Amino acid sequence: MIICLGATIAELGVNTVTTRRVLYKMAFAVASVRLFIFPMLFILLYLLIIRPIGLSHAHTWVIFLQMHIPSGTALSIMAVQAGTNKEETSFVILVNYLLYLIVLPIYIIILFSLPGIL
Repeated sequence: MIICLGATIAELGVNTVTTRRVLYKMAFAVASVRLFIFPMLFILLYLLIIRPIGLSHAHTWVIFLQMHIPSGTALSIMAVQAGTNKEETSFVILVNYLLYLIVLPIYIIILFSLPGIL
């Protein structure tokens, strides 16, 4: 439902090739931070802080989820209500959720392969 909403708000059929190129650059810039840099920071945080201080598995799971979820849908709703950058925001969220569906299983496998998790 979120993916369909994002595609509808972004009016993907109306955009020109140049506009789409800018949208893709913006979407993948956000995705690289949200779906690559933050997960790498989680691994570093896990190895340097979480594991040494002995946080519970529940705490580790919550931190994992917070650092691996894509950008919030609330941003899209606020952009639509404000009437500014709604196409860009919704397209970025659309692309990020599509990528999230692909990378989340990989990140869960990585999480369970970290020492001390299982």
